[in-house]
Amino acid sequence: GLGENIRSLLITRGLSEIARIGVTLGADPLTFSGVAGMGDLVVTCMSPHSRNFRVGTALAQGRNLNEYLEELGMVAEGVRTAVIASKMARERGVEAPMIHCMCKLLDGSYSVQEAMQHLMTLSSMHDIDRTLR
Repeated sequence: GLGENIRSLLITRGLSEIARIGVTLGADPLTFSGVAGMGDLVVTCMSPHSRNFRVGTALAQGRNLNEYLEELGMVAEGVRTAVIASKMARERGVEAPMIHCMCKLLDGSYSVQEAMQHLMTLSSMHDIDRTLR
């Protein structure tokens, strides 16, 4: 319920983190501006048909993660992927504050309000232009 501008900001910052991790693994930075990067991320973040979108919406509504996943009855791969991406970022010394924050939200260390407060105060140095240089 925070609006499209905030959603756009979070998607852009998320893409930046995903690209930073991918580049440390040898990916071509341009991959992230195509269908496999930005394309997939936009669908995941915008479509109510996306399982990950539905999990995020449920968390934003205050639902319990494990109860919602059981109710969903399907795998929302982003839940496990966030943990793996966070670990990979730490191991490689990659800045990934959004991914780390998401893990805290998923494991219950952060409330939705705490996560949003943290995400909205991230430095602008995490934007996509910096990543693709």
